[in-house]
Amino acid sequence: MAFLLERDTLSGKLGTATVTVDGKVHELFRAREIKVVADIQTKDMKALGTTRIQPKNVGVKQTGSGVLYFGSDLLTQMALTYMESGLVTYFDLQVTNSDPTSTVGEQTIVYYGCKLNGDVLLSILDVDSDMLEQPFTFSYTTAKKLSAFQTEADYGT
Repeated sequence: MAFLLERDTLSGKLGTATVTVDGKVHELFRAREIKVVADIQTKDMKALGTTRIQPKNVGVKQTGSGVLYFGSDLLTQMALTYMESGLVTYFDLQVTNSDPTSTVGEQTIVYYGCKLNGDVLLSILDVDSDMLEQPFTFSYTTAKKLSAFQTEADYGT
């Protein structure tokens, strides 16, 4: 029986993320964590003749979250722009997973029409913190895969 080799698991530390705002690309080198999800929404469907309740897909909620090491003006300015003018700053987020030891290659997905939502940390002081962090959440309109993982080149036996 074949099994997955350790080299083909991906390191969470390797990869890149960029944000594009008004045509300007910002590398998220301060990022500690980025997670983007597609939450498939369902409704229960019941039918005569069976006691089974079947979930029917009815939509998708597209959200993401991240944590930056505090010290970037990017998110702060987006929040202040909205607070001062009511204008929402939209951005595109590109995330690439790339671990050179893996034979599966890399995956790059771009999330379009992103906008901040939820709490946006503007200032922080914390005597117990060695490294200040700025968590954030966002939603997005659509996603496009630019490159996909490949099948493993070899398996253990």
